[in-house]
Amino acid sequence: MARLHLFALGLLFISACNAVPTPPTTLSPRSNQTPNPPLIPPSTAPSLAPSSLPTPSTSPSTPLGSQPTPTPLKTPSPEPSAEPTPEPTSETPASPEPSEAPLAQEKWKFLTEGAIYGSPVQAADGTLYVGSNDHSLYAINPDGSLKWKYPTFTPLTGQPLLGSDGTVYLSSREGFLFALYPNGSLKWKFAADGAIKASPTLGKDGNIYVATTTGTFHAVAPDGTQKWDYYIDDEVQAAATVSSEGIIYLPVMDGTLHAITPEGNKRWVFNAGDAIRSQPAIGPDGTIYVGSLDTLVYALNPFGQVLWNFETEHEVIGSLAVGKDGTIFVPSTGSHLFALNANGTEKWRFKARDALESSLAFDIEGNLYFGSTDASVYSLTPQGQERWRYYANDSIYSTPWVQGDGTVYIGCNDQYLYALQGP
Repeated sequence: MARLHLFALGLLFISACNAVPTPPTTLSPRSNQTPNPPLIPPSTAPSLAPSSLPTPSTSPSTPLGSQPTPTPLKTPSPEPSAEPTPEPTSETPASPEPSEAPLAQEKWKFLTEGAIYGSPVQAADGTLYVGSNDHSLYAINPDGSLKWKYPTFTPLTGQPLLGSDGTVYLSSREGFLFALYPNGSLKWKFAADGAIKASPTLGKDGNIYVATTTGTFHAVAPDGTQKWDYYIDDEVQAAATVSSEGIIYLPVMDGTLHAITPEGNKRWVFNAGDAIRSQPAIGPDGTIYVGSLDTLVYALNPFGQVLWNFETEHEVIGSLAVGKDGTIFVPSTGSHLFALNANGTEKWRFKARDALESSLAFDIEGNLYFGSTDASVYSLTPQGQERWRYYANDSIYSTPWVQGDGTVYIGCNDQYLYALQGP
């Protein structure tokens, strides 16, 4: 029995000698001598703080802790100068007012090979002449068939001019004034000193006036010889207007309007607040009306003094027109057609669906006709009521030509010349 007790005590002694000591469970303070951990790029380094939260991503211009304001999408305007559509907006422009006006009928349409920015003109025999962006002048019969075609080397964006003998004059951006016989053959051509963007103008003495982008205003005789030159400081993009006394009013892109005598001498110069891209109009009393990109319409007396101005709130690009009763009509890029009294007060206004960048035409009863970049042709009464409307397929910058029987001819960006008849 004593041996068994001794044997058990021996086993306990051996087990105690072989046991591994357990480290203390209390945490020791962190040593300042702990070696630095290896460097980890900030983009991949994990967070060592177990309670840290991920930092929200912010743009450089957004303060921390604030929510960034979403940027609204911008809806492109059909034209840079077009008036923004009030909310709520839609994909297609809506008519400002429900129109009950009937639609005009299409008599025919003639297809060219380019957009038609210029305006048609009609000869005494019914032949229509119109230039196209395809570099050609077209002569079109009254039934809409092609009579002849005259090619040039640059787009034709102005209105052809008809002489008293039937000669057809056209200007081009290649820097030529062409004179054509009524059969389409070349009579002569005059080389200007620069590109010609504006339509030619016929003087009381038969001279033809053209201005260039280099600042020269040419007077050319009916036989194609040069009469005189008048020099300006900027280019011209609108046609000149000639008064009943033969005074020439020339709009210039530097914002000046020049009054020039039939001999080519400066009479006076008026300064608007911005470029002038519209052809001036002359009232029955000799008052000159002109619009500018400064959004104003100016009325000047024959000595160049301002009588009044009218604020349209948008650029004036289309040419002004004066009715039989002296009403001044102003097309605006803000989609309004303004009718003004002779003293500059507003008579009425009509709102189209988009910008008006062409001029107006009248019939013998004083009704108005004009196109818009909303792809519509409008006809109004002299009091501003809509008579009819026609929907084309593209923007219209062309000024209409109205025949005695009421047929309306107008060019369009869809490459067609339209012949329309009201209901």
